[in-house]
Amino acid sequence: MNNLRSVAARNAIAVAALSFGVSAFAQKTMPVYEITSPLVTNEAVRAINESLGVKGALDNRFIYSLANRQGIELVPQKFLGMDGQDNEDGVEASNYAVDINGLKRVKTYSKELSLNRIQKALALAKIRIPGSAFVSESSLQLRDKNGKEIISKGLETIVSYQMSLEGVPLTGPGFKSRFAFAPSGDLTQGHVFGWNLKKGKEVTIISAAEAVKEAQNTFAGKNVDLKSKLVYFAPSAEFQPKYLFPHYEISGTMKVNDETVELRKMFVPAAKSLLTANISLHTSGDMVDAKPVIEGGRAPYKIQWSSSTTDLIHKGKEMDSIRYQVEPRRGMEPVEETLRMIVTDSDGVQVVAKATPTILMFSGIPATNLMANMAKPESLVRKFQPGRFDGGIEWIDWASNANNCRNEMNAKGLPVQFYWGEMSAWEQDFKKSSAGGDDSNWVDDVDITFYTGHANGNGFTFKSNMDDTFLHFNDASWGEREAEWIVIAACGPLQPTENGRGLDRWLPSFRGLHILMGYGNVSYDSNQEGKKFMSRILRSNNPMRIRDAWISTASEEQPSDVLLGLMGPLRDDWVWNWDDYFWGKGSVGPDIPASRIIGYWYYVVPC
Repeated sequence: MNNLRSVAARNAIAVAALSFGVSAFAQKTMPVYEITSPLVTNEAVRAINESLGVKGALDNRFIYSLANRQGIELVPQKFLGMDGQDNEDGVEASNYAVDINGLKRVKTYSKELSLNRIQKALALAKIRIPGSAFVSESSLQLRDKNGKEIISKGLETIVSYQMSLEGVPLTGPGFKSRFAFAPSGDLTQGHVFGWNLKKGKEVTIISAAEAVKEAQNTFAGKNVDLKSKLVYFAPSAEFQPKYLFPHYEISGTMKVNDETVELRKMFVPAAKSLLTANISLHTSGDMVDAKPVIEGGRAPYKIQWSSSTTDLIHKGKEMDSIRYQVEPRRGMEPVEETLRMIVTDSDGVQVVAKATPTILMFSGIPATNLMANMAKPESLVRKFQPGRFDGGIEWIDWASNANNCRNEMNAKGLPVQFYWGEMSAWEQDFKKSSAGGDDSNWVDDVDITFYTGHANGNGFTFKSNMDDTFLHFNDASWGEREAEWIVIAACGPLQPTENGRGLDRWLPSFRGLHILMGYGNVSYDSNQEGKKFMSRILRSNNPMRIRDAWISTASEEQPSDVLLGLMGPLRDDWVWNWDDYFWGKGSVGPDIPASRIIGYWYYVVPC
């Protein structure tokens, strides 16, 4: 953003006074809920499948899932043939065009029938969801370059649940029930996961002010206004908890000069002294030694480290104790080092500890790696290689999400050409060269990029001032070289309107980019978002379309009031990239040049 005040990278950003907009702290104790058994059993699966006429399955984590999108046509299309002229990767493009007249005839499946079918199926399966069901619809919008509506149609009818325990909201990826119906009445997605619960002992809880103070370990260094409310949090399926504990849900906004940006929501344990973690630290020159000091919780613990300057995972530092040399990114002046440790116990309870070691970057101890990193080569541009497929990751605050995403990309054989976090994640990596950016060496030099951090409808944030701290939609021009797909896992940037302007604000960013994915309102931090998405598009067995992978991932990881979104360009013959797979996994549509773009499509889906 052009009018942002630059803040020198070597200086710590001032922390503004926090506004404690907290709910009334009327109670000092809350019950813990004991997990007695999985919500879904094999018998329940058979009942659901028989009732709905589908073939869903139960995995070893007790998640019922059905992904039946492959053979169901949500949108009528016309196949216009194959060509290799509009694709820089040397692979023939599949030209599918939206059938406008056919789309006009689409009618969503009955909300009443959808709800009745799901309630009947769950009753036969003897599954009791602790909450109320509600029905919503996804919406596909086609608009011209100025944002004027061409057509807007509902597509999927969605039955989901807002859950609570004795009036206190129950949220998190570990308790979810969601079903989606195509216009034909076919079930396109089913997901049920949770636990049967028994009310347990009372625990003393901390105040809302204490919870907000604890959250500063994640959001420190920003001009933030935080709020909190009491909830029960159900962790993701990677954990097998014995109890569900009360948490504070932390939300808020951040001021980035003229921009107000929503922070991704996070959770702080509410039970007093349930789990505490600190960092035992020793430094020598630019070397850091750190050990965890953990009390409470239920072992074993999962520990993840992140640095504001140094890629610890690449250095093999995903372990209990770490020793590393501070190595800022190439061309970056020395900055204040911040080391963060995320500790998660076996019940999925998570706390964050941070430390700011004193680093003598230019002391008598040689910092040879640092100096090598600061020396710029003659050219950072990689030679263009058609058929070379790879990806990149940048992140702010949400280290676990980014780390798990990279691990999955590596596991599936997709090279990760860059992984930049915190002060090493730069706005100029996403910024077009005409605005002073360097995207052709980074985001536009890979096929797919995953960013997680904070956003609003105008763009997304960075901590470094390389070259400023906010990527505005006016600064973006993606796809001229390599980029096909970009995920912005934040609170945006696909809000239907921002400051009175529609999504046409993002259309000039599409210069060969196929699909931009993100959210249309405030979303929640997720450890599994990037991992699930990459797994589903890259797996060898039954890979998903890009669109379907994002819809299934976001709808599983986010609560039902969050809106996920996807956006892409429309060519002058109505060709689009609606059915894209990742390279080598199925058909891929063409790169659509700016000269042929007549508008855009936007698909918004309630999670």
